[in-house]
Amino acid sequence: MFPNVAPVIHDFAFSIEGNWCTLRGWVSDDQNPLGDIVVFSGIASGVAMVGADFHFSYVFHIMPEFHGEIIAVTSDYMGLLSNQPSVTI
Repeated sequence: MFPNVAPVIHDFAFSIEGNWCTLRGWVSDDQNPLGDIVVFSGIASGVAMVGADFHFSYVFHIMPEFHGEIIAVTSDYMGLLSNQPSVTI
């Protein structure tokens, strides 16, 4: 039996277009991460589902006064937490 390895969020980044901000990245895991939920917290909160290509994205309306950190985290089906990358807007 192989040990369970924590999922990893890669290339967590944001882009802003007009009043919309998109958070994006991808997840690797020793199990298939399809359908895993990525949770965002900080100055914006929400969730995104990992797709068939292991990528996720989340779009939200951004106000000019929004400045600060957003953190992403996910877990595998056994509850093992990923790394927690962040972006600063």
